[in-house]
Amino acid sequence: MNELIFVLLICPLLIFIVSVIGTRKTKTY
Repeated sequence: MNELIFVLLICPLLIFIVSVIGTRKTKTY
């Protein structure tokens, strides 16, 4: 797999995970 394609797939996924974790922390605390 091309590294560029891999990065384009992983970056949005990481951003989504971080946003979900941040939302959960905000709602929990």
